[in-house]
Amino acid sequence: MRVGLGPIFFMMPSILFGPVYGAIVAALADLLGFVLRPSGAYLPLITLAVALGGFLRGGLWLLLRGKSNKIMRVTIIVITVLLLAFGLSNILFLGADGITAGFYDGIANPAAIDTSDMSFIGRLIINRTQGAANPGESLAPLLLSATTGLIGSGLFGLLLLGVDFLFSKRFSKKDKKKESSGIFEDTPSLSKEEPASRILPLLITILVSGLFVTTLNTITLRETIFTAWQYLPFVVVWAPRAIESIISNTIYVYCMALLLGLFERQRALREIVR
Repeated sequence: MRVGLGPIFFMMPSILFGPVYGAIVAALADLLGFVLRPSGAYLPLITLAVALGGFLRGGLWLLLRGKSNKIMRVTIIVITVLLLAFGLSNILFLGADGITAGFYDGIANPAAIDTSDMSFIGRLIINRTQGAANPGESLAPLLLSATTGLIGSGLFGLLLLGVDFLFSKRFSKKDKKKESSGIFEDTPSLSKEEPASRILPLLITILVSGLFVTTLNTITLRETIFTAWQYLPFVVVWAPRAIESIISNTIYVYCMALLLGLFERQRALREIVR
């Protein structure tokens, strides 16, 4: 995995100027990047995905900026607990029902399966797949979504909270040092708590938009260039790319928070950031 500083500077316009400018800059960065340093065939759908990611990034920032961090943290905690609880309970219920990826193997007439004694989640999944042309193929993604998908989303919420805690704590220490050194005296409109309070909305904005782009790009590559990926479960080719996106974008969030802090201390740029 290679993490460079370049992406920070086509992400910043989304934060500073909004979703439209963010989409334009992201698309131009992808297009010019290919022209200057081509790597493989040019795929317009990749550029479109990057542009949509820039638009989503700007929209999320406008939506979350200035919102109460306490409310956002409580919301994430509640959603995380619910996702983990549903994911783990689904594993138990589906296991008790005997529903696995090979459930339909050897069954001549899937439509005749009696689901009356199954749990709610088992009955729901089987009822949705037993009438499909290939029930076995339809069953696998639903099982994945009902178990691993929910648990993975819950773990993502825990990751958000953990990184927010570490980064906010670090920025709070820096703010206290600056306050004690008098750095805020010349910037009366700058809130001393703003740098730390920016972390959570910035984390949500960058990580969610990054995963959105990664998912669209993975689908595009799977259907165009790397057709061999179609023989593998989608999560197998998506997960390594998603992990890379989360790690690199977490680093970018820290750097962007520093840059936003620098912008805030420039009188001429302060209103642009707001």
